[in-house]
Amino acid sequence: MRDKEIIKKIMKAKGVKNTEISQALNITPQACWNRINRADSKTLTTGTLVQILNYLGYDLVIMPHKKAHKISDAYIVDIDKPEK
Repeated sequence: MRDKEIIKKIMKAKGVKNTEISQALNITPQACWNRINRADSKTLTTGTLVQILNYLGYDLVIMPHKKAHKISDAYIVDIDKPEK
């Protein structure tokens, strides 16, 4: 799943709106929407991803390949395979 898809899925599950994230990141709601939803930018910067994930109560963790599948509530970022 791509980083933006993961963010949207967590936001939906937690009932978090773009305006909440924009306030936490100190950016406009439109800038937040653009970062999360625009198709012309395929991925978020690592810094932006970490900020959004931290606001949502998640951490970005680097771990050995194929280990995260064993952790419940873990999301795997894969830029080659968008969610269907």
